[in-house]
Amino acid sequence: MALQGTKNGGGRVLPKPLVQGGDVEVNQTGAVTSTKVNDKAADDDKQAVAEGGSFGQVADAKRPSAGGAVLGAQKPWQTRLDPMKKSDALVVAQAVLAVMSGVPADVLTEPTRSAVLDMVKDDGGKAADAAAMKRVYQRCMASLDPEAVTEALGKLALAANDAAHAVVTATPHQDEVPEGKTEKRDWHRTWGLRLLPDDDPAFRDPAYLVALNQESQGIRATTYEGRTSVTSAREQFANEWQKLAPNTKLLAFTDSGSDSVSLCFQLALALGRRRLGDAGAKPGLAFFSGSYGGGRGLASSMNFAGWGRYVSEDKEEFKLPAATSTSRNPTGDELKRVQKEEADALMLIELMATDTKSPIGAIFLEPVQGANSVQFYRTEFLLELRKLADKHGLPIIADEVLTGGGRTGKFFAFENYPGFAPDFVVFGKGLQTSGIAAVAREGQLSSQQPHEFDLGVTTAGGDAVRFLKGAQVMKRIREGGLLEQSADVGAYLLERLKEVQQFHNVPVDASGMGLLLGMSKVDGSKSQVSEAWGNLRTRYLPPLTLTRDDVDLVIRDLLRELPSEVLADLKARRELLQKDLLELPTVKDIPDGLRKVLLESSTKRLAEVEAAIVDREAELAAVRAKVKP
Repeated sequence: MALQGTKNGGGRVLPKPLVQGGDVEVNQTGAVTSTKVNDKAADDDKQAVAEGGSFGQVADAKRPSAGGAVLGAQKPWQTRLDPMKKSDALVVAQAVLAVMSGVPADVLTEPTRSAVLDMVKDDGGKAADAAAMKRVYQRCMASLDPEAVTEALGKLALAANDAAHAVVTATPHQDEVPEGKTEKRDWHRTWGLRLLPDDDPAFRDPAYLVALNQESQGIRATTYEGRTSVTSAREQFANEWQKLAPNTKLLAFTDSGSDSVSLCFQLALALGRRRLGDAGAKPGLAFFSGSYGGGRGLASSMNFAGWGRYVSEDKEEFKLPAATSTSRNPTGDELKRVQKEEADALMLIELMATDTKSPIGAIFLEPVQGANSVQFYRTEFLLELRKLADKHGLPIIADEVLTGGGRTGKFFAFENYPGFAPDFVVFGKGLQTSGIAAVAREGQLSSQQPHEFDLGVTTAGGDAVRFLKGAQVMKRIREGGLLEQSADVGAYLLERLKEVQQFHNVPVDASGMGLLLGMSKVDGSKSQVSEAWGNLRTRYLPPLTLTRDDVDLVIRDLLRELPSEVLADLKARRELLQKDLLELPTVKDIPDGLRKVLLESSTKRLAEVEAAIVDREAELAAVRAKVKP
């Protein structure tokens, strides 16, 4: 059953009918048009049996060596696959899938091709059309372990994805990666949209790729049961979520973090009316100065950068003093400033809670103000805030869009404040899908808990693909121990960032929570690992997979790329000292005793600078070797 073919003018091999005397043919597109096995092949099988083998098998002495099967050159005595064996059926199923995808039958290697043809014939099909191939494929799959099937299909999907990527990205210099653009150096993370690197193994998992392909047909999930089919994708997301956040309940999904935050205004309205017992009241959402909020909708009305000017409703009357600091443990004058703002904020909340004209329905806060210079609350203040909110039955909504998912060393940033818990959390960005979840805690009142329709009804609550990716991200975080890793590596990175500031002789203000860190910009730095927004501190958002070795490479690279502040400065000092040593002996009006002291001092300093230059050059040479292997 050897394959034959001829080349057309463009060099493409066009399939021809099989050997003379047989009825198995392929047309010009490669589709199988007849499946009757020719007499010569049958005779060859009978001869193989007579020589000591069974049907479809051969005696060991007749077996070809490993790799002996040649494309388009099947030998009559070679082993055929038995489609009823699990190991063989998997190979056959992959071959059938390839043919169903449009791969010409004649490019399949033997014995896979013969097995496919035989199975189609046994199935009663006279042609290898899609329907016949589908029946063959399903029969093969029925005899296999579902996980094995998923793995096989996932590998095919992965291969197809890699091949497509190679075609799209192929350039004459595709192996050259611009400095500063590698995953390990990307600590900006596109505004926090990613928790994992793009090339993380989680995104190459066969089962995930199969599910992604199955759910990528525009399927939409819903928050309103019974309206549209709730896909397994949302269920996978919910299952992984519960493993990491067991004391929460997913309430609603939206298309972005801004949309979820905007939905909090509706939540505050519903809960506020319940607290006040007034269906006509219009309670607002209290928020802290310095909040990011969002980039569109009502969320932008609280944006510290002034994006709220595009919103018709003015929310300034509900703004509270920031009560935050770039230090997690402020002292001195900074502590006094923060404590004053804390007291003012609590006093205003007390007034807003009892105001009958402009009451509030909820308190909104970002556990870490990640966009505004990376600022933190004091745990003592949040505990007082919780006590005051409970006194008036006010729910607290924590915005975890940027901080949720383990970036701070905990799944939620609020968990870094011992004893404090909100009533709701808003999530998004790194978790790939956005929404609102309720947090269960002791002593909650009715006005602090969700009720039906508080968040309205929608038929577009998230989409399957984002649910699947979010579930895969959370699975990777959980199984990879990335919460603990981000806490450990984040603490290490913080110390290294402080070293960078000390190195440049600037005030040390680096601070952070897990792998969400900030520090004042270092003038002259050419670092591309992150960016600063306006005059704010530089924000660092490295991937959760960051290791201590990764930190060392990047930090040393930060030092290496500052020649004007490092080597150039040392060499300039060396030149001045050398000039002093040359000129001091000739300078007039200097007492000999003083001249001697100056010469000794300059000589000693020159030696120290020379040694520093040697050490620095050696260190930087070693760093270059590690960073650019």
